[in-house]
Amino acid sequence: MFKIKEVYKGKNTFNIYEHDFNYEQLNKIISEMLFSKKALNYIFTSREQNDDSNYIEMARRFIPVEFFCEEEKVLSDWENSKKIIKSLISSNNSFYSFYAEALMTYLNYKFLGQKLTIGVINVNDTVTDVSTGADACMFYDGLVILGEAKFYKNFNSARNKIIEDFSKKSLVSKIKNLYNNSHKTVEIYYKQIGNNNVKEIPYNEFINYNILLSGFILHNAQKKYSYQQIDNIESVDGLGHYSVVFYHLPIESKEELIYLVIRKALEVIINESR
Repeated sequence: MFKIKEVYKGKNTFNIYEHDFNYEQLNKIISEMLFSKKALNYIFTSREQNDDSNYIEMARRFIPVEFFCEEEKVLSDWENSKKIIKSLISSNNSFYSFYAEALMTYLNYKFLGQKLTIGVINVNDTVTDVSTGADACMFYDGLVILGEAKFYKNFNSARNKIIEDFSKKSLVSKIKNLYNNSHKTVEIYYKQIGNNNVKEIPYNEFINYNILLSGFILHNAQKKYSYQQIDNIESVDGLGHYSVVFYHLPIESKEELIYLVIRKALEVIINESR
């Protein structure tokens, strides 16, 4: 599915992979990959991954609040519903940005380790909520992954914003925010999905973890892509060793993909409600 396209050698060396899907195949994969019960449980809950008791509410996470409890009516009048969605996209640049966050979380799970624990994204949020701090925060045995995801039309703008988010000042702020937003200011907790193993981590231990910066961009396709700007991510004094993984998926149209995802969510909700 993925193969090495080239090896970039600058201040840092990294492999650039590419896939061979066409846009129609990619749209189908992206719009459907998160709707398995296993995927939704991983992203949104701390339950066992075969528990589907909250499946409808998790699927509702992907539709605008304007459509709640009106799913059949919304789907039956789809052309008018698309106009409502288009208006939401036009009025809010951050609309549906959480979908890139959810995709990044699941890609980290698939490619980096299926024992990662997660937090941040909450099933009770709505599609217009804007997160603060890291878009995804994942842990496993001395490794912490801090993620930043963008759903932009323009790849370069999103890439530069992620690099800015991973700069010295912003990166340290994200780590401090993890503690400031927890119940105690000097400790953080995480729970392993599927069991009751809760671990408490002091701040001075946490900052010595290996850190992986995970960047993800969902964006409209363009002819060329430049990656050398990733070299601008600088080391941060006082933190443990860290590395970078950077995903991006070019799509034909941001708007059309949002339509596909919302329609898929509506179909899941309707089918599960019968």
